[in-house]
Amino acid sequence: MTLIEEIREYWDLRSSGFSDFIRNDIDVSAEKALEKMEMYLKGHEVKDVLDLGCGPGYYTMMFGNKGLNVVGIDYSEKMIGEARRNAAEKGINADFRVMDAQKMDFPDSSFDLVVSRDVFWCLEHPESAYSEILRVLRPGGLAIVSDGNYYLHLYNEEYARSRAMVSESSRPMKNGHDFYNKDKVDFKIIEDVAKELPLSREERPKWDVGTLCDLGCNDITVHVRYRKNNESNLAFSFDVIFMKVDTDGK
Repeated sequence: MTLIEEIREYWDLRSSGFSDFIRNDIDVSAEKALEKMEMYLKGHEVKDVLDLGCGPGYYTMMFGNKGLNVVGIDYSEKMIGEARRNAAEKGINADFRVMDAQKMDFPDSSFDLVVSRDVFWCLEHPESAYSEILRVLRPGGLAIVSDGNYYLHLYNEEYARSRAMVSESSRPMKNGHDFYNKDKVDFKIIEDVAKELPLSREERPKWDVGTLCDLGCNDITVHVRYRKNNESNLAFSFDVIFMKVDTDGK
């Protein structure tokens, strides 16, 4: 089995429980998340949106509820099934497709906005996904990639120590992945996969910014979040916001 097939198989197993997690998450956090998105999108006219690695449809439902044309893609067929069901329950008309984010089928310049939430860490060729985002964005279009250093502790001792200290001082969250793991999927499966994934070894978002610069992107903004009581200067999670330059260079 190839690595991408292992990743898909894991998320197929997680699809039902993860869908429950996302339905709860969107009820709790969507209003605040939308406010943040509107801040990032200020001055940008958006009609067509791509939710890259949509999972059960968090961003698809959020933007679809605003009347935008949203396409959600994911490599897991079962996740796409969950996304379709969740959108239908909320009366949202969206287009969902099984597709590899690292090699998309869309024509060039198809979208005004590309959004991605906690996807890139799980990609075998993340630089290809960034290249594809720039390809499918229209000139002047914006991308917002939210992700984190979720498995950096496997290779970075400083980050591992900081993570352990925070974990010891934190109580398990009721709305966490453990709580919604109703199918009792072994999380060690994805940890073993993560050991083989390139971004588990990279300090991010430094890697992301460098990669986008290498791809010729010259309009990049980063918002970084750190764990509470964190003694490390390494980010826990972050948003990378970047724009495809207009054809006239603006």
